[in-house]
Amino acid sequence: MSDKDSSSDEAGFYLELLRAYFDSANDAIFVLCDEMKFLICNKMTQRWLGYSEQQLTEHNKRTPVTEFLGSPDTVDYFVASFRRVLDNEDVCFETLINPAAGKQRWVEISMRRVDIEDGDMVIAVARDISQRKLREEQSRRAQKINALGKLTGGIAHDFNNILGVVIGYAELLTSNFGNREKLEKYSHEILRASRRGARLTGKLLAFSRQNVSSDTDCLDINALLLNQQFMLEKALTVRVQLVFDLAEELWLAKLDAGHMEDALLNISINAMHAIEDKGQLVIRTHNQLVEYEQAEALEIRPGDYVVVTFDDNGCGMDQATRDKIFEPFYSTKGQLGTGLGLSQVYSFIKRSRGAITVESEPGEGARFSLYFPRCTPGLRDMADDQQTQHGDTVAGNSASILLVDDEVALLDLNREILEQHGYRILTADNADAALAILEDGSVDLIISDVLMPEIDGYQLAGMVRERYPDMKIMLVSGYTDDRDADYGVNSQQYELMEKPFDTQELLQKIRQMLDQSSQVE
Repeated sequence: MSDKDSSSDEAGFYLELLRAYFDSANDAIFVLCDEMKFLICNKMTQRWLGYSEQQLTEHNKRTPVTEFLGSPDTVDYFVASFRRVLDNEDVCFETLINPAAGKQRWVEISMRRVDIEDGDMVIAVARDISQRKLREEQSRRAQKINALGKLTGGIAHDFNNILGVVIGYAELLTSNFGNREKLEKYSHEILRASRRGARLTGKLLAFSRQNVSSDTDCLDINALLLNQQFMLEKALTVRVQLVFDLAEELWLAKLDAGHMEDALLNISINAMHAIEDKGQLVIRTHNQLVEYEQAEALEIRPGDYVVVTFDDNGCGMDQATRDKIFEPFYSTKGQLGTGLGLSQVYSFIKRSRGAITVESEPGEGARFSLYFPRCTPGLRDMADDQQTQHGDTVAGNSASILLVDDEVALLDLNREILEQHGYRILTADNADAALAILEDGSVDLIISDVLMPEIDGYQLAGMVRERYPDMKIMLVSGYTDDRDADYGVNSQQYELMEKPFDTQELLQKIRQMLDQSSQVE
């Protein structure tokens, strides 16, 4: 073999090795002529676009890359970037490719000009960034919902203070009317209306994701579905058939039953509106182990989950609609919809540490999948049993309680209620006044509002914990968050009650805390 043949074989080997490396790359790599047509492309490029290299690069039939870019705006941007590359400027940009034979995806393209004897070429490397773009969009959506939630929570806090006064005085009226039947009826109506308002603010706070419902428990979703079957059938009307496909031995899930009922109704009614004539909604349940990769995509922790799916054969949704359905006030029903139903469902599921996914195409119906963490019963049941041992005995024993709240009306109300039950009450309308009282007198328990000007309840709890380590602390508010750790306290060092609350509920909690104190002593 001649030296020339040997060199040719060696060059052929290296070219083959280079081509193998070229085709094994995880990114799409391709070379374009100055007319933006394909000259060479690797396997990943072919896979993304849905065409073979021969189809893309065949002489006189070469395909311009702009045919795979989708919208005219995207094409214009690519052309402008390509011209910059021909002017010897390296560029890197993001764009959406939308091939007819492949899958739509977001890519980051880096391009560089290469000069050869036959003319100019541009080498491009495209990296799939679809998952990153999805995470960014989810983050933006969450920020929008969170901003609206903070506004909602602030309004709900003030409304809860008003409701607390109304409920408390209505209870006092009811307990003192005796046989005055008509006045007792009036007070009953005040109390009933106030509690309706309290439920309303509860939903506002649930939407804001600022409160975790105290009703969260281990729930049998199959049993809940069967209990709600009649109501769901009525909501769907006779033209939509409701079908249950419920797994046997379904795990318990940790969530709030009332909010789950709202979610069932919201998703079912949406399905009914999506079905133009007669149709079907199938609700399925099953147990599922979510492993790390899937958990990362769903933004939940790996582990056991109970999954509820809703399959309808309605009109389906396009990508633009799917991207917006969980946003507040977005509705496809025009004046018939508020745009809050699915955003509330989304908030509820996130508070439950779960996830929701949507699969849908126009004309192909829709599937909503709800993931809820598996619940192992036991710990909460023990706590509930201990609390019920106190029964209805809530009378005081002359213990001293310091009430702290910037709402003077609530201070007066709660002082009167607790004094009627035998407690010695001290009051302060700000944290500084409360700390001064603690220095001068003996106090068995502090009950403080969370949201107060200057020094709030968490900060006060931190100061009290530092100066009086054994002090019993109860924080009350209709609007809470996770700032407690910022001030040296955590949820194990105080009790938390959501406003507004019933008198009996407050008295039982006080009795429980004082009894725990006496047992320690």
